[in-house]
Amino acid sequence: MRGSFSRMTLTFLFALLTILLGAATAMAHLLVVDIRTNWLPGQEFIATRARIDSHGLTETKAVFTTTPAEAGFRIAEFRDLATGTYRVDIDLLRSDETVLDTSAFIVDVDGTTAALQPISREGDPQPACEEELPKLQIELGDVKASLLSTQTELTETHHLLDIANLELAFFQDDADSDGILTVLDQCPGTPAGLAVDAVGCSVDQFCHNIGVSHPSENRVCRMADWGADEAESPDPGDCTYSAGVCSAAF
Repeated sequence: MRGSFSRMTLTFLFALLTILLGAATAMAHLLVVDIRTNWLPGQEFIATRARIDSHGLTETKAVFTTTPAEAGFRIAEFRDLATGTYRVDIDLLRSDETVLDTSAFIVDVDGTTAALQPISREGDPQPACEEELPKLQIELGDVKASLLSTQTELTETHHLLDIANLELAFFQDDADSDGILTVLDQCPGTPAGLAVDAVGCSVDQFCHNIGVSHPSENRVCRMADWGADEAESPDPGDCTYSAGVCSAAF
């Protein structure tokens, strides 16, 4: 028994360790952000700031070099990220902490991911495609978000249509096929082929529904007007009273 218990304990601990390692691996991704710029570090800007606003992550670094940064240099390392798509915003900061220039890009993170983002003043000779790529990436991210929202709205619309179709089927139903919709039929289950009044009752159903509990009330039965087409007649002749029961006269 003790050996069996020990094996069960080890199995449980191994499964738990596997889950914890899997969770740690899922959050162990690294995003390295470098920039290339023709702004002068240490002169025109003295610090950089990289942000992933969707996850509340910010890294600000002081610039300790005056060497032109067109070759690129590192400004941030975001660790313990989950696999996914991120928007990164970059600011070049002046000495008074105002923003000299800004840029943004979209990046897919999986494992260790390096991103090199160009930030250039107006008139930079970099190829137009490099300048436009970050904007296109942002626009693509916006399109993806819009498509996802549209898909969600379509799913909700289909659900509402399904409900509407069920309600329509209910209100169009005529269970006993007497020509009166079920929701309006006061006499469900009318035998096939019998004539009915405006509320779905055959003459027999109509007469049986009249509450006559005493012979002295037989007049109520005899005066009942099936179809409401003989309102002026004291004895329409639709129902007859016999042996305590009101029934159809024909």
